[in-house]
Amino acid sequence: TIHCDEYKFISSLKVDYMKYEINELVSHTDVHGEIVLANMETGLYFTVGGSGKQIWVALVKGETAENIIDTLAERYQIDTQKVSKDVCEFLDHLECHKFIQKVEEKNAT
Repeated sequence: TIHCDEYKFISSLKVDYMKYEINELVSHTDVHGEIVLANMETGLYFTVGGSGKQIWVALVKGETAENIIDTLAERYQIDTQKVSKDVCEFLDHLECHKFIQKVEEKNAT
């Protein structure tokens, strides 16, 4: 089992243009309302539901971290800073386990 002891929290200044792509060796499917993620390279798999599922679906659609955070904050009427911390932690976890990787949009400074 791989453990990621250190999360690389994304600074709030860079969240607006952080975009992720799904690792090409990751498959995902909806099973009874939850998303099962399987990394064929590492053999790891996760099941995500609730807001984790919403984040994954948004990632598949190519949404930026900022859009995901804003959508969740509005949907659940939660402080954006709290949502940002939680979303970034989840994204860092997925990245650490090679389910996703960061890409920067061309217009980022």
